[in-house]
Amino acid sequence: MHATRRRWVTSPRRMISSLAVVLVLCTTSVAPAAGVAFNDNFSVLASDQATADAVLAQAETFRKKIARQWLGKELPAGAGPTMITVVDSRLEDRGLTWPIDNPNRKYHKVWLTTSPDRALGSTLHHEITHVVFATQFPHRLPAWVEEGIASLSDDAERSQIRARVIGRLAGAGDWPRLETVFRNPTIPTSHQAEYSIATSVVEYLLSRADGATLLRFAATGRDQGWDRAAQEHYGLPGVGDLQVAWQTWAAREVGGSTRTVLPASYHSREGRLRHP
Repeated sequence: MHATRRRWVTSPRRMISSLAVVLVLCTTSVAPAAGVAFNDNFSVLASDQATADAVLAQAETFRKKIARQWLGKELPAGAGPTMITVVDSRLEDRGLTWPIDNPNRKYHKVWLTTSPDRALGSTLHHEITHVVFATQFPHRLPAWVEEGIASLSDDAERSQIRARVIGRLAGAGDWPRLETVFRNPTIPTSHQAEYSIATSVVEYLLSRADGATLLRFAATGRDQGWDRAAQEHYGLPGVGDLQVAWQTWAAREVGGSTRTVLPASYHSREGRLRHP
């Protein structure tokens, strides 16, 4: 999976063009009617040409929109070139992004297994969010903030599931400790509770300040500690105070009440994330 690529191509367009040809040649025995589309930023392989063209156009639209919204400007053309493979499925709706994670890899990789509408909508939007952030922040932001931001674009069904998860947490008083959530290196795709918590925390922080503040908070917390980040960017004494404020807000948002909250004096104590 990490084989070294030859260096005989020099420009992003030629790299993606050559890759597109290789993809088609490698898949003709499996999908003789496969479609491929590419530009400086994306190479898309799909079951037919119309789908490939549509996903390419929409991926480009999302890339511009997400970068403007969160970074204040578009990414340079050719930065973070990305391979997208689309598998048409009416039974599944899942996406996976494998960002560039070592010098031998030249492309982000995205796999979409979903219906045609979601391949052009929420599922694609979610994965392109990862592409944009992985390109802008090659050392990566914490998993919770990236997944929480990406999940803001998810469809109504997923949003309702997450609201129910937060409602159960509020009702039982079984809150995870944010210090632990913030330190988790990944969020497994099967753990709906972690996605729900990450999205809720992101939504809460966006209710307090803008997206730029959220990104600075995440970077400061990652590099200098979460107590300092809470003080510097949200005027809170520490992450424990953020914990209490988030729990109160989250319970109110789902129409519940908080049975148990951590005291404001709590700072940086380890806890175990439990799944409702």
